[in-house]
Amino acid sequence: MRAALLRMRRHGLSGVNLTDLAADSPYSKGTWYNHFSSAEALYLDVALINAELHTRYVDDIRDDPTLDPSARLVSVFISSVAHAIAHPEIWNLGINARMWNKSPDDDVTGSVRRLAESERAIYGHILEFACAAQVDPGRGEEELTRALDMVRAAADGLSVLTTTKPDHRWTREVTTRQTGALLRGALTVAGFNCPPPNEMDALCAKSRERVSKLSGEWLLDG
Repeated sequence: MRAALLRMRRHGLSGVNLTDLAADSPYSKGTWYNHFSSAEALYLDVALINAELHTRYVDDIRDDPTLDPSARLVSVFISSVAHAIAHPEIWNLGINARMWNKSPDDDVTGSVRRLAESERAIYGHILEFACAAQVDPGRGEEELTRALDMVRAAADGLSVLTTTKPDHRWTREVTTRQTGALLRGALTVAGFNCPPPNEMDALCAKSRERVSKLSGEWLLDG
């Protein structure tokens, strides 16, 4: 899997197929096909890693007694951006996999189902954080979901900008400032309580540490 991710980093998603992976790694083509029935199956396994890592982040945020409700909610989105910066290949496949749900391959269908279940569970926890952090506790679930989707869109857009080619990526300092400013604005417009700017800086630093600690086995060289 790490060999596949490294090739994705060097050649992009379109440059990855099982034949090229076999030529570019110490594993034979037969070995690759023993593990993955197709390139799509490989992509979905990476997407499942993406969901597993986000589950770790959300669980860590939920269990952190130092975070109040607004800090928990914003930490989910900051950690998502930090994850995209650290693991652009994994993050991109996590986004793309949402569209792969019509394959006749039973292995792929099972992976899609597990992926959907994982994402529903993650969203359930985020919704709990949002309920606790909203300014107007009288909002219904449908209205709250729309507000939450607004913030998710802002975080995903920021992740897109930070996963471009390395020479176009922002520095850590700029990314921290942009993340804090954009998410504070999105949370405020969406009707959620938001930590002050100085606390946002601290939460950004803590989120980077969380992502590094909980996903270190997937950090790549090269």
